[in-house]
Amino acid sequence: MTSHHLFTLTVGSCPVAGLGSVGSCRDTCRTDWDCPGGRLCCPKRCWNWAAVCKDPVLPATEAPPESPPGGDDTTRNDGENTTRILEIVLPTVLIPVTAIAITIIAVCFKRPDNAVTPIVVAVPCRPVLLTAETGTFSSPNYPENYPNNQRCLYEIIVQRNQRILLTFSDFNVERDLDFVEVYDGIDQSRGGERYTGQTNVHLIESTGNAMTVVFTSDRAGTASGFNASYITLESGCQPVLLTGESGTFSSPDYPDNYPSNQTCRYDIVVESDKRIQLTFSVFDLERSSDFLDIYDGNSTDRQNRIGVRNTGLLNLGTIYSSANTMTAVFTSDATGTAAGFSATYTAVDIGCPSRAFMKDSGRLHSPFYPAPYPNEDRCRYRIKVDFNKAVQLAFVDFTLEDGYDYVEVFQGDTTNRRYTGSSNPGMLTSSSHFMNILFTSDHSIAKRGFNATYTSVDKVFTTCTIGQFRCADGVTCIRSWQRCNGEVDCSDRSDERQCG
Repeated sequence: MTSHHLFTLTVGSCPVAGLGSVGSCRDTCRTDWDCPGGRLCCPKRCWNWAAVCKDPVLPATEAPPESPPGGDDTTRNDGENTTRILEIVLPTVLIPVTAIAITIIAVCFKRPDNAVTPIVVAVPCRPVLLTAETGTFSSPNYPENYPNNQRCLYEIIVQRNQRILLTFSDFNVERDLDFVEVYDGIDQSRGGERYTGQTNVHLIESTGNAMTVVFTSDRAGTASGFNASYITLESGCQPVLLTGESGTFSSPDYPDNYPSNQTCRYDIVVESDKRIQLTFSVFDLERSSDFLDIYDGNSTDRQNRIGVRNTGLLNLGTIYSSANTMTAVFTSDATGTAAGFSATYTAVDIGCPSRAFMKDSGRLHSPFYPAPYPNEDRCRYRIKVDFNKAVQLAFVDFTLEDGYDYVEVFQGDTTNRRYTGSSNPGMLTSSSHFMNILFTSDHSIAKRGFNATYTSVDKVFTTCTIGQFRCADGVTCIRSWQRCNGEVDCSDRSDERQCG
């Protein structure tokens, strides 16, 4: 008989004659219960998908099946169970076949002596991308057993302001050999949670808008697999306004890790004759990527920020506002999170004379002067006179803890200089019609402080040369190319106005 290639697609649960488990093809059976090791009872013999029997030996009481006329089997019926086989005879080549419902392909090479050598090949599963607000997915063939040698990727990516809540309604994979891994995000190098066996998987929540699930099966042994579904949760945080005498606030989802891609604002406002004392019981952010900025007042201009940008694992201690308002802004980036923060605030007596001075002359000093000023204090003084005038500030007394407590003098939005220790700054004159003074003390060692007076003086207007721009204060000249270049060069910001 001429040899030819026989391409066989097995649709049912039993194979053609000759498929079985090595050493068990001699095992006779009537039902699946007669077969050890969880094998199937195909007509009168035990069989296992994972192995091949080349020359099955029938029991002595059975006669070999007769071949139909023509010598080649095209269908087979073995009494109790029936296996339907589609055979496509090809001259020399094997044509690929793709079908979603068929996951096992048996390729049989038939020799003249009618011996059959089948090769079982698993059809690989394709990556799945899920972008809807809700969805479901499962292992291949679910609820039937999944095939061997699989690696299936499921990526869930939703809107930036959403998070993902994943639920497994059924989970049964071969213990310690097949498994499901769940990653928070799409980066699998950061490590994920691995699940195996028959178990109840807890609810899994992402910290950002992406999640990856990877299913892997080995080359032997399967199970019913898994069925999963997901929904989306709103992740964006809303502005928080705190107005009581005391209160608490924290990062989103605290004490669980905060989500990615967040910008959260917390405004604290207490009675006008009070100021705010802020303390942190926990502070743990992703270093150099996520930040909490704290501002003195309700403006988030850089000049109002208290200290540096807070990031990493810190002990912030106690922070005070200079008046009755304080603002905190939390930001997280697209990757990496941490435990976050928990803060408590209390309204306390203002103590620090932080206020605006609008008269042509006046006096200002550190809290409780000439007695030592309090520790961890922050006081702001704003002096504003007529537009055609300038501010002249004179320090009568100046004694601070050297290197730790200091006075900063701002002309407009830029810093003139920082002063500390017992060296008297002397007399300072602004270039514009206003001046800001900021006094800060640390947590230990207080000195007598400072005492100063101010007065308004005539402003000397400047005539700028060709190629220069005169700021609105009338006394400052900058180069023409510095106007509208995106950087503030005039203390009154006039160089970046009306840039159109």
